[in-house]
This record gives sequence, structure tokens and C-alpha cells, in this order.
Amino acid sequence: MKVVKLELIGYGFVTIFLKATVGVTVIKANGRELDIDIGNRHIVVQRRYEALGAFNDLMIAVWFLIGSFFFLNDSLVESGTWLFVVGSAQLIIKPIIKLISLVHVGILHKAPL
Repeated sequence: MKVVKLELIGYGFVTIFLKATVGVTVIKANGRELDIDIGNRHIVVQRRYEALGAFNDLMIAVWFLIGSFFFLNDSLVESGTWLFVVGSAQLIIKPIIKLISLVHVGILHKAPL
């Protein structure tokens, strides 16, 4: 179990926001400090989804860069167009990865340790 300490000015709304959006457990609140249990599994799973999202972003950039160079040569324009289509299709994958990540992490917070 990993406990993170945050210093907050008004932690009432922030506590509610963290519980609703991230699913963390607030352990105690003393003055301006707030202890939050985020769990080790959450960190591992979240980092894997972040790595997958970063790889997806990298591949989108590669497809668009190569497609741009292909447009400089008349014989490669059709291939360049297909690379733009592939890159555009991968733009759809980005929010899908994020949604799957949110659902998966949400399930982890509901499961007992």
C-alpha cells in the first residue's frame, strides 16, 4: 500500500473530487495535510496504460511524418495518403485507451487487496 501526503488549503472539495474521479481512499485529514491511499496495483496499471498511450502517440507522429515526406514525390502520393488514413485511425485509439484505463483502474479500486 502506498500512501501519498498532499498539502491542501481547502481539502473538502478536493477530497470529494479525488474519490469520485480517481477512486482513492482518504485515510485522514489533519489541518492542511491529506493522506491518500492510491495502492500499488493502481500505479502499475496506470503506468502501463500511459506507456501504451505514449507509444500510440509516437506511431501517429511517425505515420504523419512519413506520409508528409511521401507527398514530396509524385509516385508516392497514394502511399502517403494511406499513411495519413492510418494515422487518423490511430487518433481514435487514443481516447479508447484512456477509457479502458479509467474502467480498469476503477475496477481495481473496487476489488479487495
